[in-house]
Amino acid sequence: QDLRAALASLDAVAGRDSLQAARAAAALGRNLNAQQRYAEALALSQRAHMVLEKVLGAGNREAVRALIAQSRALRGGDRAAEAAALLARARTVLEATPSVHPVTRALLDVERSEAEVNLRHPAEGLAAAESALASLGATLGPASAARAEALRARANARMQSGDFEGAREDSEEATAILRALDPEHPRLASVLLDVALVSEHRGRLDEGIALRREVLGSTLRRLGAESAEVRFQRAQLGAVLVVAERYAEAESELREAIRLEEGSSSVAVEFAVNGAFLDLSVAMLRTGRPEEAVALSRRRLERLQALG
Repeated sequence: QDLRAALASLDAVAGRDSLQAARAAAALGRNLNAQQRYAEALALSQRAHMVLEKVLGAGNREAVRALIAQSRALRGGDRAAEAAALLARARTVLEATPSVHPVTRALLDVERSEAEVNLRHPAEGLAAAESALASLGATLGPASAARAEALRARANARMQSGDFEGAREDSEEATAILRALDPEHPRLASVLLDVALVSEHRGRLDEGIALRREVLGSTLRRLGAESAEVRFQRAQLGAVLVVAERYAEAESELREAIRLEEGSSSVAVEFAVNGAFLDLSVAMLRTGRPEEAVALSRRRLERLQALG
């Protein structure tokens, strides 16, 4: 609300096309992306980018960050192909702009890597992540948050291509960097979840579950029990616990995810924990409770019909 008030005030005083208003719109767009409100985030990021690019230049870091926010909003809205096309055009522009800082190029390459992985193009994702790491290696030390992001992008591309050992090495290096910078670093959770995913793909479910519990604890401290991220993480943890046949623990996490989701009107949350009902039904069936599983499925159907 503070960002919205600041943007409205700047629009009124300085004008919608002012640099100050563009910066406020960019900040609000990033904030809305974090809340998974992608349509709003996209509109604000597009508005910000148009002004920032015009006033500061296409290669300016603020302009590139606004463009990256556009891409993230598109990817969040299941429009990864549009995001990849947007980033490809931006990369062409940056290649023709020699004054662009290497870190700015690296930020764009990291986002390109993630978009390509979303499209299931691991080779292209790996190439973009390697490009980012090369740019960062020429300018920053080995322990920067930007390097951790590039390592995470490379890990995701490697995992998608089946290189689980390489993915784990990258994820562990990124984890070590972020822990050294701040034990509660906001980006640490996503990297630890990547490590968990690698462990689970390799059949080390207990290791993955322990990491997911660590992330959930950190997210609870940072965002509170009612946050969309906590609901999503509980649902994902519950799903892995079902696979591990730890049904009592799974039921506890999945019921909490469902309880929180049913108390929310957010469509983003609705989709985020959509599988929790199915996973809980599976747990009930496997523990000899078919009537409860059927009742849960009916409740889920009613919820979906109510939401339209």
